[in-house]
Amino acid sequence: MEAWTLQVDVYTTQGEVPFSAVHEIILSDADAAIFVIPAETFRSKEARDSLFHFGAIMARHGRGLTDIPLVMHYHQVERNPGFDAETLSDFLCVPRGLVPHVVTRSDDGSSLTASLDLLVQQIVERAKVEIVAVK
Repeated sequence: MEAWTLQVDVYTTQGEVPFSAVHEIILSDADAAIFVIPAETFRSKEARDSLFHFGAIMARHGRGLTDIPLVMHYHQVERNPGFDAETLSDFLCVPRGLVPHVVTRSDDGSSLTASLDLLVQQIVERAKVEIVAVK
């Protein structure tokens, strides 16, 4: 059995979409991403703008959002009574079933663990496909 080493560099690109050159530098080379979105309704447009910005960066570098492992992480759901992840995914133009999502509360100390688990699962599944394709 072959051993693998996975290096993970974590960056946050929080901030104003139009003013952050850091987004272009970091996201253009991303091999995977967890997109954390507050579940508060009033921030939904801001989240959609950020996701479109990420997609535009990927497109400038010849890739799409579905070309990399991606997890939508909907956070702080207690701030939006009646929160529905599928409705937010639809608003964000994220195709149902194509990109997994995780829903968490602010008081959940291990909230990113589930997203990281899903991301690593996607990386491993894609690596298996690439290994089989090479053989």
